[in-house]
Amino acid sequence: PGMGVGANATISPAEISSQLGVRFEVNTALDTMPTPQFVIDQQEFDYRDIRATVRARGAAQWTLTSNMNYFHPFHVHVNPFLVKSVTSGFLEGSDEFRRAVVETNMVPTPMWRDTVFIPPMGSTVIWQHFGRGRRDAWQGKTVFHCHFLDHEDQGMIAAFMIAAPEAQGAS
Repeated sequence: PGMGVGANATISPAEISSQLGVRFEVNTALDTMPTPQFVIDQQEFDYRDIRATVRARGAAQWTLTSNMNYFHPFHVHVNPFLVKSVTSGFLEGSDEFRRAVVETNMVPTPMWRDTVFIPPMGSTVIWQHFGRGRRDAWQGKTVFHCHFLDHEDQGMIAAFMIAAPEAQGAS
């Protein structure tokens, strides 16, 4: 709801003003608790740490990757996104299973989502608006995380900031 229809339901490449990369990782240091360690970009969650800043009324491309042999459902708070591509480095099973994994993330397109699977040893690219064309675009600190709560609760969560639009030429 509220994301538009037809041409207004998409994001054009020219609108992308930020590039964000997020690596979902699991470390297995046996001398560190808890084991395994669920992290994003080699860092455990710290509510004081802002991983990225984007501008309200702008748009971003996120490249989400996983170094693990199982899925991570990426979830972001506040603004939905469009899934642009899904690539898997490792998916056992039939062609039908591999096709179903991609179609679960990509069909129908365009479709606004707030959660998407990152395939095992794979990547997912999403495009996201931060209140395009809205004077009241939400601003402030929010989070993204693995939507498997066990992973999130053990540190696979990070904060980012949606900052005020630039005074001139804000997207």
